[in-house]
Amino acid sequence: DPTLALILIGILIFVIGFCGCLGSLRENTILLTIFMATLGTIILVEIILICVAYFYSDKFMEILSDLMKNMISHYSDMENLQDIMDQIQIMMKCCGIDGPDDWDANMYFMKDQNSAHPPPDAGGVPFSCCHTPYNNLTGLVNTGCGRHARSAIISSDVFTNGCRAAFEEWKSTNMLAFTISLGVVFIVQVVAFIMAQNLKGDINAQKAKWFES
Repeated sequence: DPTLALILIGILIFVIGFCGCLGSLRENTILLTIFMATLGTIILVEIILICVAYFYSDKFMEILSDLMKNMISHYSDMENLQDIMDQIQIMMKCCGIDGPDDWDANMYFMKDQNSAHPPPDAGGVPFSCCHTPYNNLTGLVNTGCGRHARSAIISSDVFTNGCRAAFEEWKSTNMLAFTISLGVVFIVQVVAFIMAQNLKGDINAQKAKWFES
């Protein structure tokens, strides 16, 4: 569940910030240790993920494609997956994995329906595939803009490129900026870890002097 994942990430960030801030203010070595352990784990996980993404980028695209296939198949059944798929297609200006016809994998958007009364979206695509997914006057979702978009030839009102190609284009265009941003975040985390470690060392050294005296 993406919502639950975001909530857990938010809680984790709060706990890290709370332990680091209060541990520094109160010179509490226990809170500083929790802060360092959590931040150190995150740094280690980030290093592992970066290595995996670099050496297994092709495998990553396969996994991403499989996830999108699942989202397309269950688009009309699971609201969370529907929202994620819509946001991907709107942000990346794409439709399907390799093109609009990928939506044949969804029973409600399938073009060739063996039914006398096919679903209203048969032969169409979701609104998020449209060039203008929202009504310009009201700002509301234009739910009908993708209907029958694939009935004969693909409508010019929808994106014809797939999200796989759109992602590859985005990656080649933004990789430098993304790498720099990631590097800055990583450096800040490492500096915070070192500062917490130094502060903890100073506190322990001061405590040792008190005990000696």
